Amino acid sequence: MSLSPCDASPTGEPTGPRLVVRAPANEGEWRSALEILHELRPDVSIAEMRGRIDAMRPLTAYRLLVGLDDRVEVVAVAGIRPDDGLSRGPHLRVDDLVVSEAHRDRGFGRAMLRGVADEARRLGLPRVLLDARHSARGFYERLGFAFREAEPCMIDVDAL
Repeated sequence: MSLSPCDASPTGEPTGPRLVVRAPANEGEWRSALEILHELRPDVSIAEMRGRIDAMRPLTAYRLLVGLDDRVEVVAVAGIRPDDGLSRGPHLRVDDLVVSEAHRDRGFGRAMLRGVADEARRLGLPRVLLDARHSARGFYERLGFAFREAEPCMIDVDAL
C-alpha cells in the first residue's frame, strides 16, 4: 500500500448526493461506522478498532464523522483530528476515509469530504490533509488535492 501525502483548501461547489455529516449519535451509528471502517482496515477487528479510537481520543483529539444518506443510513465514515506543524501549518487531518462498498461510485466520497471541509471551517482550520492510497490518487486529484513530495515512512521504535 503506497501512500502519498496531499492536502486541499476546504473550498468548492457542492455537487452530487447530499449527506448529513456529523458525529455518531447513537450506538447503532457507531456500529455501522465501525463496520464501514473495517472495510478499509480488515486487519483490525471491530472491537479493537473501538478500543483504539477510545484510546486515541485524549491523545490526538481523533474522532469519527459519519455520513448519513437520505434514508438516514451511515454510508461513509471519516476519522479526523486537528493538527498543526511548521511544515504544513494548521489543518484538519483525515486519518481514515471510507464509503461503504455498497455505496461507492455515487458521489458519497466527495460529499463526505465537503462535510469534513465544513468541520475544518468550523474549527478555523484552513486546510484538509490526508495520506492517499495510490489507487485513490485520481479521486483526490479530481477534487483539487495537491500531492506533496514527502513520502510517509515509519519504523518500530525498538528498531532504532
